[in-house]
Amino acid sequence: LHSTLIDSYVLEQLVPKEPVYTMGEVRWFKRPECGYSYYLVLDPSLGTSNDWSAIQIIEMPTLQHVGEWVSNTSPPKKQVQVLFDILNYIKSEIAPDDDLEDTPIYWSFENNSIGESVLQTIEDSGLDNFPGMLVSEKRNSNSNKRFRKGINTSNSKKINSCSKFKSLVDSGRLVPKSVGTIKQLKNFTANGASFSAGGSGNDDLVMSMILTVRLIEMTKTWDVYDPEVLSDAIETEFNEPMMFIPPY
Repeated sequence: LHSTLIDSYVLEQLVPKEPVYTMGEVRWFKRPECGYSYYLVLDPSLGTSNDWSAIQIIEMPTLQHVGEWVSNTSPPKKQVQVLFDILNYIKSEIAPDDDLEDTPIYWSFENNSIGESVLQTIEDSGLDNFPGMLVSEKRNSNSNKRFRKGINTSNSKKINSCSKFKSLVDSGRLVPKSVGTIKQLKNFTANGASFSAGGSGNDDLVMSMILTVRLIEMTKTWDVYDPEVLSDAIETEFNEPMMFIPPY
């Protein structure tokens, strides 16, 4: 048996919560509130029956899991529409009169091959129309590769993100709330030098949440939070060394 990313004792303590309300296919576990920042990442897919796309939403600095969306029937254009609708809904709840750019919402998407289609749809729709800030990887001055907006997931970055996610969940700072996410976590196991869904299972909800934690890490040095509010625990968690992955 391969070990799960999250400690088995912690997994046993996770209890799924019913959504407080739903909006279409988006499940909300807490209504967005003024005074907090919101982070979300789209893990895109082709939208076929065995290929799922997902969005996870985390509130900062509380680290509450406030909402999620998942689908295996939505093509990339529909995925972008859902992302757009979520961003606009959060803005309407937390800052209805603020400028789009000043709204404390930070979002991104995984820019793998499918992500190209997502980015094209976003740019065709007009990036300026999307509330909040699209956060992308830093440009690598030593690379000859074309700069791409969004988040890329090399193996080393995935392992590091898994480590930070594990630390937050194992310590109880971040508590996944949905049935689907908890179910996938119980099957998210060591696979070679990384982690993925075991057997024929899916890990879209888990990966979207891990990417959202990565997004939070990418912006943690920005002047986003009131220093009086930001917990020292978050800084400590995100500065921990990369975890050791046993060679299965």
